[in-house]
Amino acid sequence: MAVEAGSEDFLPNIVHVLVDGFESETLILRLDMQGFGVSGGSACSSHSLEPSHVLCALGVDADRALGALRVSMGRWTSERDVDAFVCALEASLDWSM
Repeated sequence: MAVEAGSEDFLPNIVHVLVDGFESETLILRLDMQGFGVSGGSACSSHSLEPSHVLCALGVDADRALGALRVSMGRWTSERDVDAFVCALEASLDWSM
């Protein structure tokens, strides 16, 4: 797993989580079941089943881009909220189906 955030190419309130071995749709559904709303890929291609052309242009491998999640945080997102999301993401990755 890799996290893309904090560079000049990204907005400060958006984090891309790149997960190997998963398609973003699977993780989106699992996180939704735990109360978190995230999107797949980039904003330009969140409804596409193809790898995000934006992430690929930024140098992300096409296979890795298929498992990309876009996580947005708001003004009132707390450290506790982030910790809860990380726990939910870890549970989603360990989920046996």
